[in-house]
Amino acid sequence: MEQLHMAARAVLEDAQQDEELHQVPCNMQKQPGRIYHLYQKQGSVEKYFSMLAPNEWGYQEKKEEFLGSYRLEYDRSWTPVAEMDRKDEEVARLQQILQRGHAGLFLVL
Repeated sequence: MEQLHMAARAVLEDAQQDEELHQVPCNMQKQPGRIYHLYQKQGSVEKYFSMLAPNEWGYQEKKEEFLGSYRLEYDRSWTPVAEMDRKDEEVARLQQILQRGHAGLFLVL
């Protein structure tokens, strides 16, 4: 029972984080499969997404704080870059299960 409670809590926390990230301003059309970099303006609570990673900005005064990089998934969830390999493996396993299920349907028919 405790495992179910923990799993439900994790799902709710992920959904809350996804919602918060969807509320962050972005001056471009967000497209699934792309990586977006989250920044916060220095001395402010204002956050924004950029396509530029911290090392791609070139020389400039540090005017914003880098908070992390996220990939927008096709289900509109956000995956931190550090967790992308795990997410990709999970999606690949699900696709294999679905393919096996479809093969089984054809055998039944």
